[in-house]
Amino acid sequence: MEEEPTSDDPVARFEEVFRIHYGPALAYLRRRTDNAGDAEDLAAATFLAVWRRIDEVPAGPVPRRWILRIAEGQLSNLRRGRRRRGVLLQRLVCQLPRGRQTDVDDIEDPSDEGLAMLAFTRLRRPDQEVLSLITWEDLSRTEAAALLGCSENALNIRLHRARRSLQREYEALSETTKRRRGQGRLGGGAASEGVAGD
Repeated sequence: MEEEPTSDDPVARFEEVFRIHYGPALAYLRRRTDNAGDAEDLAAATFLAVWRRIDEVPAGPVPRRWILRIAEGQLSNLRRGRRRRGVLLQRLVCQLPRGRQTDVDDIEDPSDEGLAMLAFTRLRRPDQEVLSLITWEDLSRTEAAALLGCSENALNIRLHRARRSLQREYEALSETTKRRRGQGRLGGGAASEGVAGD
């Protein structure tokens, strides 16, 4: 039988709801995510949403399903965000020169597909801004120029420079990754020869 929050004070009522339902909500989210960190973040987001909707919390015993429905909504947001990140990454890769795009597709470790995104995070804020507007927000160059308060010609120059900067950052990261892989293979080969020699 579920406990009943008794206080009419919003803060006290939230604290009671949190005490009663946080553990079950966290367990629910842990069963539906790949790692404990995600589950804890989602649980925090769930109860932040509960606090913001504290006036909507049903009177009397709070049904667990009401809390879990909010938790499920947070989980759906996380999944949508990750799918969107994959789409955005592909769009970002398309900003690289054609000769370099294949490098991202040919990277052996799928986790290294984040090279393009990492390169983006290393750009100056103005470069990130112009690439974001064109690549992710799907604005036309005219719309982006109006939003940034510059002429379309100035926007084209900024976009060209941002793409060049993205290319340089990507190539530097790509070369570092390839060099590390090469060293790893050489180390593994030397170890194998050592074993064979014994």
